[in-house]
Amino acid sequence: MRVTLIHNPTAGDESFSASELTALLERAGHDVLYQSSKKNYKAALKKPADLVVVAGGDGTVRKAAMELLGRNIPLTVLPCGTANNIAKSLGIEGSPQPLIDGWAAAQQRGFDVGRARGPKGESRFIEGVGLGLFSGLMSILDIIDDEYDIDFDDPDQKLHSDIKALEALAAEYPPCNVAVTIDGQSFAGQYVWIEAMNIKSVGPNLQLAPEADPGDGYLDFVFVAEHERAALLDYLRQRRHTPEACPRLTVHRGKHLRVIWQGSEVHVDDKIWLDKDDPAMAAHTPPATIEVTVEPAALTFLVPQ
Repeated sequence: MRVTLIHNPTAGDESFSASELTALLERAGHDVLYQSSKKNYKAALKKPADLVVVAGGDGTVRKAAMELLGRNIPLTVLPCGTANNIAKSLGIEGSPQPLIDGWAAAQQRGFDVGRARGPKGESRFIEGVGLGLFSGLMSILDIIDDEYDIDFDDPDQKLHSDIKALEALAAEYPPCNVAVTIDGQSFAGQYVWIEAMNIKSVGPNLQLAPEADPGDGYLDFVFVAEHERAALLDYLRQRRHTPEACPRLTVHRGKHLRVIWQGSEVHVDDKIWLDKDDPAMAAHTPPATIEVTVEPAALTFLVPQ
C-alpha cells in the first residue's frame, strides 16, 4: 500500500524513531511517505495514499483526522502517546510490529465525529467536548506547562499526576448552573462537570462512558451533578491505582446537546476552546449557548484483528 506516516517524534516516551517506524513499514512491503507532525503534515496528507498511519497520541490522531474528513482515506494508529484514548477506544493497543502485521486481516470501521457550535464559531471533535471541572484543570495545567518544564519518567507517571491534580480540584470546584437539553429533553441543574463524549475515555484515560461506541451515530453525555461529587472523587481515587476502575456517573445517549451556561471554561478534545477570562468573550454577554451534534461515520479507521 501507499502509506502516509504522520509521526510525532516527541510523543509519549519517544520509544520509536522515524527511521525505525519507516523501516518496519517498508519491510512489510509498503511504499512509505514519512512526515513529522511538527512540520508541514497537511501538505503530506494532500498527497494520494491508500492508508494514513499516525504514530503518536490523541493530539496527533486528531490533526490527521481533521485533514481526512470527506476524503474517503482510511486511518489507523500506532499508539505512541501518553493516554492513547482514541486508539484504545478502537481496541488498537500494543507495539507497532504486530499492529502492522495485523493490517492484512484488518477491518474498516466507521468513526463518528462531533461538532460543537458556540460564541466563537464551530469546532469538530474526536474525543469529547465539555465544560466545568475538567476544562478548569486543563486551563490550570496549560499555565503550569507554559511556566515550568516538567519531565516525567514515563507516560503512566504523567497520567497519575494529572488524575491526582483533578482529584484535588474536584473536591472544591464550584458547580455551574446549566440549562441543558438532550434531543429536546431538559436536564437543567447544577453540575460540576458536563462532558459530551464520542469515545469511552477522556483526558488521562478517564473512562467516564464505558459503553460509548464511536461508530454508533450517537454521543454519550456524562453529567456530574453536585450530589454526585462524592462518586466522582471515589472514582478518581480508584483510578489512580487501577485503569480498570469504573465510575458510577449519570450517562445519557443522544445526538444533540444544547447547553446554556456561564462562568466555566469549555474544552474541545485536548484544547481550551472557550475561556471564561478571554477578552474576546466579553462581546458575548453571559449566559452563552453551545450546540453539540454528531456526524455519523465521518471517518474510517483500519482496525487490526
